[in-house]
Amino acid sequence: MEKGTAKGIAALLMAAAISTSSAFGGQVFPGKIEGYPEDVAIFANKAYKPADKTTLILHLHGWLHVRDHLAGKMEKFDDVLAEFNFGELLERSGRNDAILVVPSSLGHCETYDANLMNPKSYDSFLSTLARKLKDLGLARTAELESVTLSGHSGAFVSISAMMWHRKTAAVNLLDATYGRFDDFAKFIETRPDARFRGVVVAETETHAGLRELWNAIRARKLVPAEALSSVDPTLEKKLRATNPAFVLWQADVKDAHWKTVSQFLPIFLRK
Repeated sequence: MEKGTAKGIAALLMAAAISTSSAFGGQVFPGKIEGYPEDVAIFANKAYKPADKTTLILHLHGWLHVRDHLAGKMEKFDDVLAEFNFGELLERSGRNDAILVVPSSLGHCETYDANLMNPKSYDSFLSTLARKLKDLGLARTAELESVTLSGHSGAFVSISAMMWHRKTAAVNLLDATYGRFDDFAKFIETRPDARFRGVVVAETETHAGLRELWNAIRARKLVPAEALSSVDPTLEKKLRATNPAFVLWQADVKDAHWKTVSQFLPIFLRK
């Protein structure tokens, strides 16, 4: 059998396995893609149907090796996937039109910073990822419709560079307002077409950071909305009507900083 034919049959079998198994509704692909040194996890809902152009949600987790209260359980990417259960979060968002991709990063988001902050490198990553989605049967073509960027905690540095890509449709910061305030304010000013949302835990460093971001926005003669209350029964309606929009979470749960992902990512992803 010729190599080209064998590869073609393998691709068809892989696509068929995805479409007929329980892969939809959870993690579709764990592994590496060309040009990125760490693992990448891809998720899709059960009702997802491939489109001509893929709507992509790209989520960057925060630092590893820093959760002392878990006695070192967040040392590997598998620990991140187990902790946050991204397949369930995507299901809760109701986004049957989108693919969620979570790349791994070592240490203090060092892999993100080294491979995704440079515009050419990030563009190459997106192109390679789009081809991978097509090969997996998750897309009809290797073209992206849009990218929603989501970042938790220390991922804010990488997000501040990646958000300028032409395909960016939305930015979500999950307890990640630690810096780069001028960059985010400039993005909000120059890209009003893109949604900008975030959540901070009340009376923490990120809450103070939100005040700094508001000051940076006002310095550009923009008028930011007041932070939305997490207990407001009309929160989701206000999120849809407000841009930029930040939620102040009066959290009464342990490890609220980490739980912002499971609590608010599905809400931010809803249309």
